[in-house]
Amino acid sequence: MNERESQLIAELRRRELASGAELAAALNMSQPTLSRALAALPPSRLHRVGGGRSTRYAWRREVAGRTRWPLYRLDEAGEPHRVATLHPLTGAAWHVELEAPWPSMRSPLFPNMIFPDWPWFLDDLRPMGFLGRLFARTCADLLRVPRDPRAWSAEQTVRALSRFGSDLPGAWILGEDMLASVRAPPSDDLPATLTSNLLLSRAEYVMEGRWPGSSAAGEQPKYTLELKNKDGGHRSLLVKFSGDISNPVQARWADLLRAEHLANGILRAAGIAAAQTTLHEAGNRVFLLGERFDRTPSRGRRALVSLHALNAAFGDVNRNWAASAEDLHMQGWVDETGAGRMGVLWWFGQLIGNTDMHDGNLSLFFPPEPPLQLAPVYDMTPMALAPRPDGTLPERPPIPAPPPPEQTLAYEQAKTLAKRFREQVLHEKAFSVSFRNAFLSE
Repeated sequence: MNERESQLIAELRRRELASGAELAAALNMSQPTLSRALAALPPSRLHRVGGGRSTRYAWRREVAGRTRWPLYRLDEAGEPHRVATLHPLTGAAWHVELEAPWPSMRSPLFPNMIFPDWPWFLDDLRPMGFLGRLFARTCADLLRVPRDPRAWSAEQTVRALSRFGSDLPGAWILGEDMLASVRAPPSDDLPATLTSNLLLSRAEYVMEGRWPGSSAAGEQPKYTLELKNKDGGHRSLLVKFSGDISNPVQARWADLLRAEHLANGILRAAGIAAAQTTLHEAGNRVFLLGERFDRTPSRGRRALVSLHALNAAFGDVNRNWAASAEDLHMQGWVDETGAGRMGVLWWFGQLIGNTDMHDGNLSLFFPPEPPLQLAPVYDMTPMALAPRPDGTLPERPPIPAPPPPEQTLAYEQAKTLAKRFREQVLHEKAFSVSFRNAFLSE
């Protein structure tokens, strides 16, 4: 490599993206000299964006030993489709080179599909919550990454997910190794029947700190479970569970699981998508079994994006769901119906005492064309009544402040649903006395 080529590489590394004219001016080269220097650079590292007069140049960095990462989507029938190639560029930037139309990924905020860090629509692949921490601890020593996934760089995330991410939420598949793992025939010993022993043994496995499957977000102890149906199809579950309910603290966590199941039913009856759940008691634990809406019986998947990822890229992560809905509707991300339902969900949660309504607790299906449709809501339960760190039990959920005028309609609809929720809590004897007493008065 001669001095001219070394200077060109140094200039490319200094810039995220540059035109030929910009490079020639910076290096005091003629256009023919620059063209010869560019042609001499290794094609695995020199990256071109665009074509003709609009061509821009960048320098690829290596991530987990590669300068290109194929991105696949698994469709609902379980068939893979190559959607894009990810190119890690100098610094922390990534270029997403689309190989199939996906307008939902495009935005004027990210011209040329170049992102200053990990692409926003893949952000939910990062391990999060209870299972995410178990996943990170499992990977930490083997991959030499921090035990806390929140400290992972994009490169560390890619390394971990490409090797161990076969059961990630949503439909994205990163790299050929992950694709091969996802498409491998299911184990012959998949359980066909959901039994108490199965639920209890998996719960004990998780509480021993072992890796139980998907890195689904959320702090409640949980695991994923796949069953084989008699017709050959598959059933994918997310299972949350309490501790020994003879302990008042664990009895309260069981109440919260029952309340989540109740809230889901009330919302579905009102025409608002919510997780399909069932309750099961075994070994003095309560289990909440939720059907995974990002999976299909044919081992297919559905693409998702969280409200957090959308807000981080195009909005404000500090706003509530109702305010986010208004902004995302104006930008064309959700339609009027979706925005209205987001508002109702926000106020329903506030009225039943759900103090854990962060952006990661609401997701949307992510089709190629906007608008995005709300995925079934999950984690909808009065977390204001969750046991405190010192083991004491809150006695009342907070009373929310009145809504702004533009949210009055959503508030009134939610108020009707919240009234049904309170009435059914008071009627259902499976709830503890202390939990029912929390809803005796508004």
